[in-house]
Amino acid sequence: MPGDPASRIFFGGGGGAGHANDDAIGPGGRGGGIVFLLTRSISGAGTISADGADGGSTTGANRDGASGAGGGGSIVIRAAGRVDDADVHANGGRGGDQLASVAFPDDAYGPGGGGGGGLVAISSPVINVAPAAGGGASGTSGTLDNVRGSGGWDLAVSGGANVTIANGIALASGVTAENVGDYLPYVDAFLVGTGIEARLGVLDPARLRDLLDAVATYRV
Repeated sequence: MPGDPASRIFFGGGGGAGHANDDAIGPGGRGGGIVFLLTRSISGAGTISADGADGGSTTGANRDGASGAGGGGSIVIRAAGRVDDADVHANGGRGGDQLASVAFPDDAYGPGGGGGGGLVAISSPVINVAPAAGGGASGTSGTLDNVRGSGGWDLAVSGGANVTIANGIALASGVTAENVGDYLPYVDAFLVGTGIEARLGVLDPARLRDLLDAVATYRV
């Protein structure tokens, strides 16, 4: 696989807990795990999952904010033969709901955000599955009209070739600390590889630090 994802896979991040001072929140969702399969082939109607867990909704008097969902984890499959029929997904969880049925006059408690999509990477001569790594939906609020948390990002890789990001505009090539300022006004996210590598697959901490500093200090 080009840019072999097996060398840089991650657990899904855990969802953050909601604002709480009245003991009325549920927990943040757990992040998805890591699945690595080295196999001859895969067939059948089973499931291979590294989904993030849903965020906790409010409880009791509901006078707190809801919690965020966990992000999807990573699934890497290397098969010598076919990969058929399995349900393969590393989706982000759904954000928790703020369940109060009446408005609190001095507060505006929000719902939890959806977890970001994880990574699914499959290397096989024949891939007959549709991997999913979708961002989770946000929660809702029962007291504020049309208020939602932020939905999660989507990221999926199949056969080491196809990358899809939804819910925003992303740039996936050529970003460095020197040119990132040219793109920041126009995009929502970057996929960065060679711009922060010392050599193929090896991170250069100094180049990464320079890129992060360039983004953090950017001014319109």
